[in-house]
Amino acid sequence: MSERFEVRIEYLQPSQLYISKDKLRAIRNKETLKSVPVPVIDFDGKLVMADGHTRAVAAIIEDRDSIFIEITDEKLDLEAYEECVKWCVEEGVFTPYDLVGRIINHEDYRVLWYERCERLHEELKSKRRCLD
Repeated sequence: MSERFEVRIEYLQPSQLYISKDKLRAIRNKETLKSVPVPVIDFDGKLVMADGHTRAVAAIIEDRDSIFIEITDEKLDLEAYEECVKWCVEEGVFTPYDLVGRIINHEDYRVLWYERCERLHEELKSKRRCLD
């Protein structure tokens, strides 16, 4: 990871459509909310969240308007993140503030988000095999 710095939450583009109510409840009592920066990907100047969506929503609920981030240098599947951002844009999720109204129970989260991501990864894997 690179240098850590603080940005306004509204400048972050989510790559996730939902927040698990259980995960949110668990993280709101943790010091990690304040100490662990949100990893972001710089997509042509747009700060796309690679993780930390629950932390960002928890910060919003706590009336914070900024959060610490780090531009991630991890090897990520950028094609998958681009698709996830596309889903977010299609559903009107442009900032973490848009996720506040998308907090759902964990079982729904598992079905609506995890399973959708698993299907995406399988599709990308299959597509890449065809290209090889």
